[in-house]
Amino acid sequence: MNNKGFEIVELLVVLMIMFIVIVIGITLYQEINFGEHTGTIVDKQYHSAYVSYTSSYVNGSHINIPTTHPQRWSIKLQKKEKTLWIDISEKEYNELKIGDCYNCRNDGK
Repeated sequence: MNNKGFEIVELLVVLMIMFIVIVIGITLYQEINFGEHTGTIVDKQYHSAYVSYTSSYVNGSHINIPTTHPQRWSIKLQKKEKTLWIDISEKEYNELKIGDCYNCRNDGK
């Protein structure tokens, strides 16, 4: 392999790593910036379980690899102008309504 080809591969690997680090950083920043998962529930969503398939080419033939995604219950919290989706239990989902304050303390704080 010539040096130019190797340099391009190295550059692509470094760019991919930088992209991954940036995406992880943005995700962590959103979580940290929102603070404690407390706020007013402004939306609720139920996501039923499903299976997705990834196609792969192995030894001259295509195979489908299934991935199972479990059911999820999510609420969207709002605190001032910030919003954040979080997953909660089915029991919490059924007990909470839009407009409720999630994880709010009743001790006046």
